[in-house]
Amino acid sequence: MRIGIPKEVLNGERRVAATPDTVKKMIKMGFEVSVEAGAGALANYPDQMFTAAGASITSDVHSLWSSSDLICKINPPQARSDGSHEANLLADRGTLISLLFPEQNPELVEHLQSG
Repeated sequence: MRIGIPKEVLNGERRVAATPDTVKKMIKMGFEVSVEAGAGALANYPDQMFTAAGASITSDVHSLWSSSDLICKINPPQARSDGSHEANLLADRGTLISLLFPEQNPELVEHLQSG
């Protein structure tokens, strides 16, 4: 199973959904982990720390989302600067783990429920 860790797109967000230590644990459990380039930079986790933990680094965010069985992120899916929306990047049988804030994002919940 492949786990994808994208860079957060919400302005000012400094967190990342996984640290190099948690990536190492995921890999030890048999998962393949791919991290978007720069995802941990604002949290003081440079790409080299993720590669040292065994993750692959990718700059192709669309591929990261579409090729991952599980996406882990902090914030709900957001519109990206390239005009795409993260909710539409999730693989057909992919699973998203994030905060959703359903009361603040009813249109997102409706979109996710409609498949």
